[in-house]
Amino acid sequence: MILSLTRMRRGKGPALALLAALFVLLAFDAPVWAAQRVALVIGNSAYRKVPQLSNPVRDAKAIAAVLRRMGYEVSLKTDLDYDGMRKALRAFSRQVTRADVAVLYFAGHGMEAKGVNYLIPVDAELKDAADLDFEAISLKKALHVVERARKLKVVMLDACRDNPFVARMQMANGQTRSVARGLARVEPEGSGVLVAYAARAGSTADDGDGEHSPFTEALLKNLPTPGLDVRLLFGKVKDDVRRATGARQEPFIYGSLGGGTLALMPGDGQVAAAAPSPAPVPPQAPAAGEDEGVAFQRAVAQGTMDAYEGYLRKFPHSDHAAKVRALAAMLADGQAWKRARSKDSIAGYQSYLIVFPQGAYAAQARRRVAALQDALTGEGRGGAAQASQGSQPGDLRAAILSFVRREWMQEGRTSHVVRRDNYAPYVTYYGKHGVPRGRIMKDKARYFRRWPYASYKVDAGTLEIRPAAGPGRYQVSFEYDYEVASSKKSSAGRGLAQLTLEVASGGFRIVSEGGRVLRKY
Repeated sequence: MILSLTRMRRGKGPALALLAALFVLLAFDAPVWAAQRVALVIGNSAYRKVPQLSNPVRDAKAIAAVLRRMGYEVSLKTDLDYDGMRKALRAFSRQVTRADVAVLYFAGHGMEAKGVNYLIPVDAELKDAADLDFEAISLKKALHVVERARKLKVVMLDACRDNPFVARMQMANGQTRSVARGLARVEPEGSGVLVAYAARAGSTADDGDGEHSPFTEALLKNLPTPGLDVRLLFGKVKDDVRRATGARQEPFIYGSLGGGTLALMPGDGQVAAAAPSPAPVPPQAPAAGEDEGVAFQRAVAQGTMDAYEGYLRKFPHSDHAAKVRALAAMLADGQAWKRARSKDSIAGYQSYLIVFPQGAYAAQARRRVAALQDALTGEGRGGAAQASQGSQPGDLRAAILSFVRREWMQEGRTSHVVRRDNYAPYVTYYGKHGVPRGRIMKDKARYFRRWPYASYKVDAGTLEIRPAAGPGRYQVSFEYDYEVASSKKSSAGRGLAQLTLEVASGGFRIVSEGGRVLRKY
C-alpha cells in the first residue's frame, strides 16, 4: 500500500496522492502506524519439573490486552517449551525488522549463572549448570532479537522469582551454587534499549498474591498513560511496586536512551517514538474526528466494557449515550451474576444483591439464597420468606455465617484446602500489617501438614457483626470448637476468631485475620 501511494504521488500530483491517503485511512479501522509497533508477550506458568506458578499466564494475557489497546501488533504465547520459545523469538525477529518500536514481555522463571541470565521454558529440567545452554534461552539472545527494531526497544522481565531449580544445579566442582538471587545486571549493547527487571539485580520478586504480580499490576496501571516518557513510566512502576510490597521489592531498569520524550503510548499532539505519525488512540475508543454514529455501532459490535467506556468518554452527551450506559450496566450485571453463580454460595449471591438489588438476576439470587439458607439451617419456608425480602440484615448475617462455615473453616470436613480468593492480596494477619496472600497460603499449608486431621464447628450464637471502616466492610467475631490430630498427638478446645471481611466479586474476602485459643479441653 505504501509503494502504491509513492507511485501515485510521483506520477499524478498532490491531489491524487491526497485521495490515495484518504483511501488508506478509510480502508482500515486500525491506525496506519499499528504495524510499526510490535510486541511479543510470553507467560510461563505450567512448569513440568518444579511447582507451577500462579500468575504468569494471567499476567501475560493482561499485558497483551493492554498493548493491543495501545495499538501494538501483539503475539501472545503461553506455557512455551524450549522449542516453542525459540520459534516465538525467531518469528518475532522477522516482525521487529520492520518495526520502529519493539516490546518483549516475559513472565515466568528466570535465573543467572556465572553472570549469564536465562529465561526458563516450561520443559526445563536443569539438573546441572551445563544444561542451561541447552534447555534455557539466554537473555542475550532475546536482546539481540529486540535490538533489530529501528528506534525504541523495551524488554520487561517479571522473571526474578526465587529459583526452584537451585537444588538441581551443580557446578563443575560438585558444589551447589546459589542461583536463587534473581537476575544479574545487564548492559544492553545496542542503542535505544531499555531492560526493566521486576526486582533489582541480585534480588528476587514475588509471584504475586493478587490477580497479578506486583510488577505486572503496576505495568497495567501505567503503560496506557498517554504521553508518559518511558523512563518516567518505569519510575512510576517502581514507586507502585515498592508501595505494594512494603519496599521489599524494587524494580530496576538498565540501558540508556537519548534525549527527547519517548512514550510507549504517545499523547495528543505528541509525535510517537515509533514513527512520524498521528498519536495513537486505543482501538476501543473512537478515533479523533470519527462520526458518532460509526463510533456507536463499533462499541455495540464489540460489546465490551472497554468499548462502552471508550465511547462514553468521547461522546458523553450524544443521543446514544443513554443506551450505551444501559448496555454497560447490563454487561456489568451479567458479569457479576456469572461470578456469583460460579461460587454458588450465600455470600456470593448476597454480594451480587448488595451491588445489584434490582438487577436482572436479583429474583434468582434471592431464591438461591433461600435454598442455600434452608439447606444450611433447616429453617424451611420461614428462611425462604425472609430471604425473598432482599438485602436485609438477616440475609447479611446468613451470608457471613455461610462464608465462615463453608468457605473459611470448611465445617464438616477433616481435610482442608485453603482458597486464595478468600483473602485480599495483602492482609493484616494476626497483628502484622501488609502480609502477602501467598505467605498466608504457605502458613496455612504448614499448619494443615502439621495437623492432617482438623475439624471445626462454629458457634453461630456467638457471631457478632459490626460495620468496619471502608465501604462494604464488616468486623466479624465468633467462637468455635476445634479438634486437630496427627499420627503422634492431638488437641481440642475452643477458640475465638476475629475477621474483617469486605464484599468482593462473588462473595467476601478477608482483609484482616486474628484470634486466639480460649481454652483447651
